[in-house]
Amino acid sequence: MFQRCLMKVLNIELWKLYLSYVKETKAALPTYKEKMAQAYDFALDKIGMDIQSYSLWNDYVNFLKSVEAVGSYAENQKISAIRKVKMFAFINLIINNLANRYSINAEYHFLYYRVYQRGVVNPMVNIEQLWKDYMAFEQGINTIIAEKMAIERSRDYMNARRVAKEFEAVTRGLNRNNPSVPPTGHAEELKQVDLWKKYIAWEKSNPLRTEDPTLITRRVMFAYEQSLLCLGHHPDIWYEAALFLEQSSKLLTEKGDVNAAKMFSDEASAIYERASASLLKKNMLLYFAYADFEEGRMKYEKVHQIYSRLLEIPDIDPTLVRIIYILINMSMNFE
Repeated sequence: MFQRCLMKVLNIELWKLYLSYVKETKAALPTYKEKMAQAYDFALDKIGMDIQSYSLWNDYVNFLKSVEAVGSYAENQKISAIRKVKMFAFINLIINNLANRYSINAEYHFLYYRVYQRGVVNPMVNIEQLWKDYMAFEQGINTIIAEKMAIERSRDYMNARRVAKEFEAVTRGLNRNNPSVPPTGHAEELKQVDLWKKYIAWEKSNPLRTEDPTLITRRVMFAYEQSLLCLGHHPDIWYEAALFLEQSSKLLTEKGDVNAAKMFSDEASAIYERASASLLKKNMLLYFAYADFEEGRMKYEKVHQIYSRLLEIPDIDPTLVRIIYILINMSMNFE
């Protein structure tokens, strides 16, 4: 079930179930600690942006406090953490303090040090408690470093705290547990659609005021993915999500970030594929948009596959599809 649903359903409760499943099924393994840490990292990478994700961050910290991380994974995490900490001059001092103060590996402490560093700048409900715990953690290692870290991170923390408060105001009245059903046009449904679009537009406005276009895109797409859990039968949401990814890809191409540009372009294709292969498999306009997108990427074989799939659907009028397909073929042959 998790293999089929986890990546498609960014629901915080589902991901909690996944972590519980890993904990129960891997507990007897010699590599349990590493497997569990990997599962938490994986979960936070995918669902850590959720406004209600505090419990995941806190659970990860508590897990790391309760076990000693060893092995290659712990070593890799230590290296990753060191690279991410800005105050490199203090790293050796931190390691020495950890080694002297505790009878366990310094690598272990770097694991939840990194979790704190990521979590306290991530907008979420109850971020204040995570910040309080982080400051206590720093104080327990070295008071001088704690003061410097507090100064360094407090601005980003306050920014994340502000965004969390704004989020609560922007999404007030939004029901994230509504089932995904075909549009009915009822007043309450229209209200929910407007609230989802308001939330998405807010994320597009870059409330974090970050200069990282990849982070902006990730946050906007997280909002789209959340909305699709409730509005999966609304083709305009799928189309807007794919279009946003396409625009982000072009922007990153202009900035010279070819790898990220390709990644978002491929994700746009995946959005079209998911829509046309599931809830909206009979929506011709979405197929046309999908084919047009792939033609723009010069994926001509993919274009043929899209139109072939559309023509195989038994209960649609193929006349318009065939006409457009002929025109597309002429255009591609001309190019």
